[in-house]
Amino acid sequence: MPYWHTTAQRDYYQILGLSKSASADDIKKAYRRLARQVHPDLHSGSKKSEMEKKFKELNAAHEVLSDPDKRKKYDQYGANWEQAEAYEQARRQAGARGGAARRLRSAGKAFPTSSRICSRDEGEPAMVVDLPCRARILNRRCN
Repeated sequence: MPYWHTTAQRDYYQILGLSKSASADDIKKAYRRLARQVHPDLHSGSKKSEMEKKFKELNAAHEVLSDPDKRKKYDQYGANWEQAEAYEQARRQAGARGGAARRLRSAGKAFPTSSRICSRDEGEPAMVVDLPCRARILNRRCN
């Protein structure tokens, strides 16, 4: 039985009435069965607007769960699956930046940093940045 939830965070598996271990064929069958039940053209009056909402939810659930890549992201990140790529990219960048500092800290050594006022071009507002000493040598615009 499908689960029609009224909050902003909806579980796509519950909308289709399936478990997370459902196969692609099960997703397709559940979508087709429910689409016939809630299709807005089959209803009239006030029920039609309610069915339009349910049909949109059903389509969104089917779109994500029928695509293997989207489904993998949805299974891993849940309702925030659409931000998964940005999250992964930020994680990779943080790992690349913080790798040396993390290794030094775990070895009990301090990672020297220095606060500097940097400005890219004349007329741009300056900003205070905390640069590792090695980066300060490479970035000659910071004084």
